[in-house]
Amino acid sequence: MTRSNVKSAVKTLIAFAVAAVYLAPILWLLMCSFKQNEEIFDLPPKYLFSPTIDNYSAVLGDGQYLKALLNSTIAAAVVAAITVVLGSMAAYALVRGSLRRTDSVKFFAISTRMGLPLGLLISYFLIFKHLDMLGSRLSLIIVYTNMNLGFAIWMMLGFFESIPKSIEEAALVDGCGRVSAFLRVAIPLVRPGLAATAIFTFIMCWNEFPYAMILSDLRNLTVPVIIPNYLGVIRLEWGHLSAAGMLTAAPVMIFAMVIQKHFVKGLTFGAVD
Repeated sequence: MTRSNVKSAVKTLIAFAVAAVYLAPILWLLMCSFKQNEEIFDLPPKYLFSPTIDNYSAVLGDGQYLKALLNSTIAAAVVAAITVVLGSMAAYALVRGSLRRTDSVKFFAISTRMGLPLGLLISYFLIFKHLDMLGSRLSLIIVYTNMNLGFAIWMMLGFFESIPKSIEEAALVDGCGRVSAFLRVAIPLVRPGLAATAIFTFIMCWNEFPYAMILSDLRNLTVPVIIPNYLGVIRLEWGHLSAAGMLTAAPVMIFAMVIQKHFVKGLTFGAVD
C-alpha cells in the first residue's frame, strides 16, 4: 500500500471509531426499547434476544404522550419558521444595510443568549400570569422565539457575508429593488444556511425543559416534560423510558436526514470567506 492509501485507511478507521462513540448510546437505547424490563439488566448484556413492542405499545397507547408530541412539534416548527424568517431579514439588513453601530446591534442580538435561563423564567412566569397566558402554547412560542432569534441572526450573518456584493449589485442594476434582490438572489444562495439554522433552532426548542415545565399546564405539556412520567410507580420502567426516548429522538433524526444535504453545506458554507 502507498503512503496515501495508508493515510486514507487510518482516517477512515478514526472516522468509524468516532462515529461508534456517538452512535453507541443511541443503539443501546434502541436495543433497550425492544427488551423486557428484566432483560435490560442482564450481565453480560444480551445482544441476541426476542424483541417485543410492548414498550412502544404502552407509550403510544397513552394519549398524553401523543398530545405532548403534537405540542412539541407545533412549538418547535413554528419557532423555527419564525426565527429563520426574522433572523435572515435582520442579518441581511445588518450586512447590506447602512445602519449605524451595527456591532452594538449584533452584540445585543447575541446577548439574549447570555441571560441566566432560570432567572428569566421568573419574569416570564409573572408576565404570562398577568396576561392570563400561563399554560398556553403561545407562551412557549413567544419565549422560544425570544431565546433563539439572536442565535438565528448570528448564524445567518456569516452566510450573507459570504455572498459577493457584485451579484446583488448586478441584480440592482437590472432593475431589482432591494427587497427583490433579497428574495430572488440572496435567499437562494444562503439556502444551506437556512436549513442549518432551522434544524439547530428546532433541536433547541425540542429539547428545552425548564420553560416547558413551568410555563405549560396539563393540556400543553411537551415531550421532555412528559417523559419522566414513565419512570413507573413501583419500579423503574426502563423499557418504557427507552421507547419514549427513541420516539422523541426519531422526529429530529428524520428531519435532519431529510435536509442532510443542505444541513452539511450549511455547517461549512457560512465559515468560508
